[in-house]
Amino acid sequence: AWHNSYIYSDDGAVIYTVSSGDDITKQRRLQDALVRKNAELEQTLEELNSTREQLFQKERMQVVGQLSAGIAHHFNNLLTGILGNAEILGMDPYVQEKHSKELGQIIHACTRASALVQKILDFSSKTLAQPYDFDLPSLLRGITTKIKKSLPENVLLNLNIKCRLCRTIIDPIKFEQILLNLISNSVDSMKDGGKIEITLNRARINNKVTCSICREKIEGSWFILKIEDSGQGIPEAIMPHIFEPFFTTKGFGKGLGLSQVFGIVEQFKGHLTMENMEGRGTVITIYFPVE
Repeated sequence: AWHNSYIYSDDGAVIYTVSSGDDITKQRRLQDALVRKNAELEQTLEELNSTREQLFQKERMQVVGQLSAGIAHHFNNLLTGILGNAEILGMDPYVQEKHSKELGQIIHACTRASALVQKILDFSSKTLAQPYDFDLPSLLRGITTKIKKSLPENVLLNLNIKCRLCRTIIDPIKFEQILLNLISNSVDSMKDGGKIEITLNRARINNKVTCSICREKIEGSWFILKIEDSGQGIPEAIMPHIFEPFFTTKGFGKGLGLSQVFGIVEQFKGHLTMENMEGRGTVITIYFPVE
C-alpha cells in the first residue's frame, strides 16, 4: 500500500510529493489462502453433513428391511397354516357343499395376503430371485405391449430403445413387476391423462450421479431404463419417505409399489435415481449392470 506526503512552498503550492509503500504481497497471499481454506472447509462441512444424512437414511432403510422381513416370514408361516387347513376342510364333502363360498373367500384372502408378503420380501431383498440371461429390448417390448392394453385411453405410452445388444442377468418376473409398479404410479399421477416415455440405452457414467437407494456414486457402464411421465410429480415434503414400505398418499393397499421396486433393484445390484419436478412430472432412472 502506498502513502503520500506533500511538501508545500511558502505560497501553499505543492513542490514535492514523498511516497512510501509497504510490501503486502505476503499478507495478500495469506489472506487469499485463508479465503480458499475457508471455502474448502465450508465445502467439506457440507459434504460431511450430506454423507451423514445418506448414512442415516441407508441404515434406517436396512433396519426397516430387516424388521419387515422378520414380520413377513412369521406372517407367511401363519398363512401357510390357514391355507393348509382350508384345503383340508375343502376335502370334506359336507363342508364343500355347505361352506364352499366361505372356503373360497378364505383361500382368496390368503392369496392376497401372500402377494403382500411377497412385496414386503422384495423390499427387504429376502426373496429368491430366478435370474436368467435376457435380451432387455425383447423383454421390454413384450411387457409394454401387455401393459398398453390396460392403460386408460387418455394415457399414451411410448417406448424408445436406443441399444441393440442389451443382455443382462435378470429375473423377468421381477423386471415386469418394476415396470408395472412404476407405470401404475405414473398413471395415478395423471388424472387428466398424459404421456409416459420409456427409454432404454447403454451408457458410461462417470461418478456424477448418486443412487437414491445406496446413496453411492454411480460409475461405469450400465443399461439405463428411464421412465418419464407428465404427471403432477411428488410433493417435496414427502420425497424422503417415498421408498419406505406402506408409505402412501393413495389410500390403503397401495403403499408398497416403490419400496418393492427399491428392493428388486437392490437384489440385482442395480441403482436407481429419481428426478422430481413437482407439478410437471417425474423421471425414474434404473441402472442395470452390464454383464
